[in-house]
Amino acid sequence: MDIPNRKSEDKAQRDLGAVLNDMLDTVKSSYGEKMFNILYKRIEKTLDDFDKDVRKILEDIEKKDTQYFETLPDIKQKSVRISEWKKSEMPEEKTEETAGILSESEEADTDADQVIIERIEKRKG
Repeated sequence: MDIPNRKSEDKAQRDLGAVLNDMLDTVKSSYGEKMFNILYKRIEKTLDDFDKDVRKILEDIEKKDTQYFETLPDIKQKSVRISEWKKSEMPEEKTEETAGILSESEEADTDADQVIIERIEKRKG
């Protein structure tokens, strides 16, 4: 339904409430009180459904976020164990060339893990 005497670019700049009021007024004047009430009930139901959906999504996000931060200490502990395991699995005697490459990758893994952990802790606040 188009609101009389309104260009489409004007609608985009207006407040949603004002647009809905104009639409409802147009329906009421064109089709009468009964059609206005039917449309109004449909809009209310749509908004209620939307509100329920958004609340459910936010609850799911909060639940997953809580679970994530509850498991964070386990993730940190596993990261430490993996780093220790990598160090213990390396042969004792290394050539100079191999030793340099391996230690750089170990440091990169540990540094990357630490950066991730620090970001998570900042996010947790």
